[in-house]
Amino acid sequence: LQLSQAATLGMPDAKIELGSIYEGGTHIEKNLSEAIKLYRDAADQESANAMFQLGRCYLLGIGTEQDTANAMTWLGKAAHLDDELACYWMGSLYYEGKYVESEPIMASNFYERGATLGYSYSQNKLGAMYRDGIGRDKNLEQAFSLFKLSATSGNEWGQFLLGQMYLNGSYIEEDLNLAKKLFTLSADQGLADAQVELGAMYGKGLGMPADRVKSVELYKLAAEQGVAVANFNLGLIYINGDGMGHDLDLGVKYMSKAAHLGMDDAKEVLVMLKTKYGIESE
Repeated sequence: LQLSQAATLGMPDAKIELGSIYEGGTHIEKNLSEAIKLYRDAADQESANAMFQLGRCYLLGIGTEQDTANAMTWLGKAAHLDDELACYWMGSLYYEGKYVESEPIMASNFYERGATLGYSYSQNKLGAMYRDGIGRDKNLEQAFSLFKLSATSGNEWGQFLLGQMYLNGSYIEEDLNLAKKLFTLSADQGLADAQVELGAMYGKGLGMPADRVKSVELYKLAAEQGVAVANFNLGLIYINGDGMGHDLDLGVKYMSKAAHLGMDDAKEVLVMLKTKYGIESE
């Protein structure tokens, strides 16, 4: 009731919060039209957050017809008012080219704006663009600096990306212990890519004694999140009996999952198993 009263009195933050409650149907009947109305009212009061919410709704067709042009207008306005999420979304729209034509330079400019505001996910994206030379001249020093900023803030992707640089000796000297530490921090936050990378380090004994049990444990965590390479690696381990005991049925199960996720190498292994042993897979 107090939130509704605050919105009625014209407070934009209250309108946004009430709009999100109507959108999510939290403790109130879902009403997307009312959510859009509240977001628009707050946006008309120059609230950058409301502009972002309104642009998001237009982009995804939430409570309104999907309208890319309107979405870009509102998201762009929010970004220019330094809404960090709007900067990230605009960067991603121009980078991915899903709703608008891909423009890597525009993408990097929006990511830079978000990174300057301290948004760690924009720092990751801009760092990757510097690392790969997309939208910016290749600059590993800048990539390292941005990944480090993100990792220091506790961002799981920043920790992973910085860990990769230490693992591969990109720009800085290879440091397997630091790579392991960063991958562990990221994996503990549930990032599947880090779980796979850390699992490989344990499996190969990189910077530590080999530990097949720990490696399999990490691969399973990533496999449960639908990561093809984690399922593939588990499949090979159980098919070959690589330090974990030979379990062909379990190996085929994981390999089939990797194949269903589109991994061509997994499909080839399944064909080989059928040809050599007559093993059928789903």
